[in-house]
Amino acid sequence: MRRRTVLATTGLALVGTTSGCQSGAETSPPPEDVRVTDMRYRNADRRPYRLHVLLLEDGEPVYWTAEDVPPAETQGDGELLVRERAFEEYPTDPARYELHARLSGDPRSEWVSTDFREVDSVAGDPEYRCFDVVLGIRDGELHLLRSGEWPDDTDSC
Repeated sequence: MRRRTVLATTGLALVGTTSGCQSGAETSPPPEDVRVTDMRYRNADRRPYRLHVLLLEDGEPVYWTAEDVPPAETQGDGELLVRERAFEEYPTDPARYELHARLSGDPRSEWVSTDFREVDSVAGDPEYRCFDVVLGIRDGELHLLRSGEWPDDTDSC
């Protein structure tokens, strides 16, 4: 099965934490601005990769990096040591972000992407949301996982 098909059928893993929300709450259009509070990669493969990441704000590039991702290693006890590292110096101000990523060797037309504004929000949420992003590599496939948090009155991410 092709990666695009797998991603289309499985979707993105999205975990939302809401405070004081009830099930069945009406949804409203997504907020204009979001904040990326953490962005990292995890490599669970025993081979290295080169990972390309592009972050757009209102359709314009604001962050681009190509990272050499080290392979996972088997430890002495047989456990697999998954490599993980946080990206640095990406914008963290609230904005209209889209994220695109791919592994070297993948066709340039097959980016794994997400537009943070396309996720439904629950009525009464603040003007922006906060997202943590993990670009996971397993079995030669790149997967984008994101989790969203809706800050309460005392927490702005």
